Amino acid sequence: MSIDQNTIPHLIYQHIQGELTENEQIVLNEWLTRPENREFFDNMTDSAYQNEALAKMHAHVMDLENGRELVNEKIKRNQKTKRLWTGVTIATIAASILIVLSFALYFWFNDEKGSGKTATIHENQDQLQTDIAPGSSKATLTLADGRQIVLDSMAPGQIAQQGGTDIINNADGQLVYNVTNRTNTGDDILYNTLKTENGQTYRVVLPDESQVWLNAASSINYPVSFSNKERRVKIRGEAFFEIKPLAQNQGEKVPFLVTVEDSAGNTSEEVEVLGTQFNINAYKDEKNITTTLLEGKVRIKNGKNVVLSEPGQQGVLWKATGDIDIAREVNIDKVVAWKKNYFYFDRDSLATVIKQIARWYDVYFVIDKRLSDKTFSGRIMRNMPLSKILEKVEMTSGVKFDIYEGKRSFTISPKP
Repeated sequence: MSIDQNTIPHLIYQHIQGELTENEQIVLNEWLTRPENREFFDNMTDSAYQNEALAKMHAHVMDLENGRELVNEKIKRNQKTKRLWTGVTIATIAASILIVLSFALYFWFNDEKGSGKTATIHENQDQLQTDIAPGSSKATLTLADGRQIVLDSMAPGQIAQQGGTDIINNADGQLVYNVTNRTNTGDDILYNTLKTENGQTYRVVLPDESQVWLNAASSINYPVSFSNKERRVKIRGEAFFEIKPLAQNQGEKVPFLVTVEDSAGNTSEEVEVLGTQFNINAYKDEKNITTTLLEGKVRIKNGKNVVLSEPGQQGVLWKATGDIDIAREVNIDKVVAWKKNYFYFDRDSLATVIKQIARWYDVYFVIDKRLSDKTFSGRIMRNMPLSKILEKVEMTSGVKFDIYEGKRSFTISPKP
């Protein structure tokens, strides 16, 4: 289907208003099949992105209003001109400018031959030599006997057999444990560890058929087959869980427990799973540990502190005090964006934005102290080379990136 790009602004506007016809919806859906179009659409229909953009437009429009008042004091204008000014509200001007600039920005990003771009990343392209690719499906598996297997280089098929369990690496980047002979009933349980570095992610199907997605710089330690009393795993970093209910022969449920470890191997938090889907973010460079529940219930423990979390809520354990709070209004899409392979920022500090980018691209940033209050909103696919990601941040947040000390290190400073 050939789509006239000039109709896209109208279609998105009609979508926001809830007034799309059936034929218009078909055209828009077709246009959205391209990832870059979907990214642009998501940003333009995201309330956080809109609010931040409108705030900036409001400031500019206020400047225009102040200038108008100054001109009116010095120059006598005719009545028609006065009616023109007073008939146009700040909101109208802001919305108009926002639409024009938003779409101009979209074509700016997609016009690689555009002559107006001045992104520092392009100026230093000769220093980059080759762009930095995004992260990929890769991890290292450490078996109970200490052997290590790098999973991205393994051909699909069975890669090991331990404790009556076949360990299989699928072609789609998924590690599967198939229990053929359940022998682990007590202290002889064998443990494996799956670990990702910066720029890596992987998925594992545990012996009970529960699934776990690991984000970059994360790890999970688990038995090759669970006992009949409990299912317990240990994690560091960030992981998303889909837990399969499991019962003993007598019908009693076998609990699933997640222990969150700090960098020294000490237990920071224990999550008892009473539901199915949740995300734990426990990176060592974060001030807190967050457990976000999508379905079911979880009980979060830290010493004597115990809280119960419901779907759509987030348990926040503050590392400095050990206190646990419950956030009852959580943007679930933002929390699990990494699992769907995109970044989601909602008025996040530049430090938070850069931290996520650094983990995924395995790079290092030094931020100018003058940018401590800078925020950024938007959704960006994680499958693009680093230069494209930095371009988008540069263009919408008033900062510039400069390469220093080699290919993988950058400074961030205000644009002149």
